[in-house]
Amino acid sequence: MEMIGLYPTWFEPGVGSGWIVGLIATVHVLFSHASVGTAIFFAWLANYAYRHDQPKLLEFIRRYGLFLLVFSYVLGSITGPGIWYSTTVASPRGISALIHSFVWMWATEWVFFVIEVVGVYMLVYLVGKVDVKTHTRVALIFGLASYTTMLIIVGILSFMMWPGKPEWSETGGVLNAFTVPIPSPNWACARLSCSASPRWWAASWRRASRTPS
Repeated sequence: MEMIGLYPTWFEPGVGSGWIVGLIATVHVLFSHASVGTAIFFAWLANYAYRHDQPKLLEFIRRYGLFLLVFSYVLGSITGPGIWYSTTVASPRGISALIHSFVWMWATEWVFFVIEVVGVYMLVYLVGKVDVKTHTRVALIFGLASYTTMLIIVGILSFMMWPGKPEWSETGGVLNAFTVPIPSPNWACARLSCSASPRWWAASWRRASRTPS
């Protein structure tokens, strides 16, 4: 009981609470990486469509953007709190340490996530309703906000695998924790995963463009 402390702890004897957390997180990563990759792709595609006068690409953004809203942002918003709930009851001391170390990083990530959610709604529903300059700016802000959320989360996940500078164990500090020696492999894996989503969207657009109306 000393190890558990005063926190209520959840233990799943059949599978293990860590596996439950991992399953929820794996599903969430599918949604989140799809949203980041597609946000960058849509930001580029919107600018390309206006520069080359291809309204079919804007219609593609509008049509498949609605699917993105449900697939990534609605389902991702369900599994995201699921990660918080499962990690809190599985390892209350661990999640408490993360919150105390990265509270402002997470707050920053949530701000960019709100911008991202508002941006995807504006990008999809304002097709053909605002001027070109406004819509391309919305697309750019949407892509950059989504990419920024990924960078922040990658830094936190890197800390979970290996703490940052040696000074962190003595003095703490978010910068000592966030500046980790192995962010590049994690960032590269995240970028590789995110790049799969635009490839799928591009293949879908090619099939749709070849289909006679």
